[in-house]
Amino acid sequence: MKIRTLLTAVFFASTLAAAPAVAKSVNFFTPTPTLVVQSGISLRTGSDFVPKAGGIDARLGIDCKELLFEGGIKQTNEVTDITTQIIYAPTFFSRFNLGPGIIAHFNSTPKVFSEFDFLPGLFFKYRTKKLFSFEADVLFLHKRSNLLVSEDDRLLLNNESLAAKMEFGLYPAERIQFMFSLSSYSYYSYMLFFAPNFKFTTQFNISQKMAAGIDIEAKYIDFMTLSANFIGATFRTYFQMRL
Repeated sequence: MKIRTLLTAVFFASTLAAAPAVAKSVNFFTPTPTLVVQSGISLRTGSDFVPKAGGIDARLGIDCKELLFEGGIKQTNEVTDITTQIIYAPTFFSRFNLGPGIIAHFNSTPKVFSEFDFLPGLFFKYRTKKLFSFEADVLFLHKRSNLLVSEDDRLLLNNESLAAKMEFGLYPAERIQFMFSLSSYSYYSYMLFFAPNFKFTTQFNISQKMAAGIDIEAKYIDFMTLSANFIGATFRTYFQMRL
């Protein structure tokens, strides 16, 4: 009993002694926000790569490094998607960020279907000074769908699932960067786990404030079985400004 008490006292004493050093290694907030504006044009195809729908989108974000507010809207034919996210991830040892966040997504096809997705979870980001970055998140997905069966009848569905994402970044030169991600969702699409979305991005930094890039996405369903089905691809080009 005395040994256990002694060990407990030593543990708490060590924790209190190390607390100031740990606190100095954590940056909780950067008071110099960066405004990020991005707009894009996309083309979605089916599994046969025949074009199905074109879309336009716009995003606006306030990036304080540890705190991110971002919102975006996409219009594809008669479908409207709106996504917002808030992430708070302090910087540890000037190397990586870790913290909670929330994503909310609304999808609407007038007089046919609407859907709301709510995803709280944990976000992680690591980046070396010049060459490499890695991001990951694990989220809880709550999906509420509203399907119009007839003029007087609606079908409400509630589903709960997981969502996850891994993204690798490579920066071989100052003006160019490559990113590859594997995730169960994309910015404007949140399917039940696990319908993987593969994404490859090439971005060219025109200057310190302006950039242009190309996204290529491929989406599958039933990926965990032998009958994995490719359901389509999305090709997108975008322009971005950091102010």
